[in-house]
Amino acid sequence: FHLKKRIHGNYRLPKKISVIIAAYLPNEKDLIVDTIKHFLLNLKYPSDYEIILAYNTPKRLRVESELEAMSQQFPHLKILKVEGSTSKASNQNTAINLASGEMIALFDADHRPSNEDCFARAWHWIANGYDVVQGRCAIRNYKDSLIASLVAVEFEIIYGLCHEARSIFTNTAIFGGSNAYWRADTLKVVKFNKNKLTEDIDATLRLITNGYKLVHDRTIVATEEAPTTLKSLWRQRKRWSQGWLECTLGYQEKVFKSKHLNWWQKLHWFYTLSYRELFVPISLQPLGLMILQPLIGREIISDDAQFFLDFTFAYTIITNWITLVGAMVVKSQRYDLKIFLIYFIANIPYTICKVIISLVAWYDHIAGETSWVVTPRAEKKI
Repeated sequence: FHLKKRIHGNYRLPKKISVIIAAYLPNEKDLIVDTIKHFLLNLKYPSDYEIILAYNTPKRLRVESELEAMSQQFPHLKILKVEGSTSKASNQNTAINLASGEMIALFDADHRPSNEDCFARAWHWIANGYDVVQGRCAIRNYKDSLIASLVAVEFEIIYGLCHEARSIFTNTAIFGGSNAYWRADTLKVVKFNKNKLTEDIDATLRLITNGYKLVHDRTIVATEEAPTTLKSLWRQRKRWSQGWLECTLGYQEKVFKSKHLNWWQKLHWFYTLSYRELFVPISLQPLGLMILQPLIGREIISDDAQFFLDFTFAYTIITNWITLVGAMVVKSQRYDLKIFLIYFIANIPYTICKVIISLVAWYDHIAGETSWVVTPRAEKKI
């Protein structure tokens, strides 16, 4: 196994940093000003830096005047309205063309770094040969609803354990779309495909198959807002699921043929791509058999098969518990202990819900439905 060498010591900054924040303002008008203020007032920059807000909106909004006034007060802030844009990728690509920093940091409108030295931490990796540094994402509105609390624990597992393990054992990572720090020259070549449902995963696979180096650093934390309703979670995860399926079909063969990946990395990406999709139809079969047998009133599962189902169920519960303990140990912020208990209890139905969403995404992909649906934000209460 390739064990990733952690970089320690005194962090330094590049000569110039470009920060790009992408936003769709009708959806994010209630939070974008606070996000911009956070970037302006709470982080450490070199003397030369720029913050570019790249946004699109179908109509003029009151918040645009407030943002323009902020740009007059803070010279490092640039407000970029991308005319004709209908996607995050278009907003980012336009800003990338204008960015002049050695390192370009990408954020969504709701992401706010927790480390004031996040740029210096990321630059250490880039100065040592990496092209992309993916930070850790955590949920700050986990108290808003049951859905938000489940996503918060899920993210602690994904970013605190899974992504970190991937980076350590295979020397690779996934660019997750936000809280990511790029070598500017790399980003200006790669850019983003506005026709992809998950432009971040598409970019990741183009990077790894062409020999670029990615790393995950869980010490670089940014908080974001999770969906708070089942409807908004459904929209978000269905787009993610369909985007992953789209990328799996488009890149799995390229991964196998890439001369830049070793056999261990190719095996890992087979697990991440193809096995992830195979899990969708297979995972519900044991549950279906267990429910069907008492309903029809006769035995349809042999003793050997029943042992396998019981073992699978026990294994799932035990690994769920171990994973939760691990997430509690490496958690990025303080949580009420009860949300971990809630996740433990709700994990199986929550997983079933996500599998069903993935099946619907399969159907939409087969039917040719590829519209990019925005995940709605909760309205701010005044």
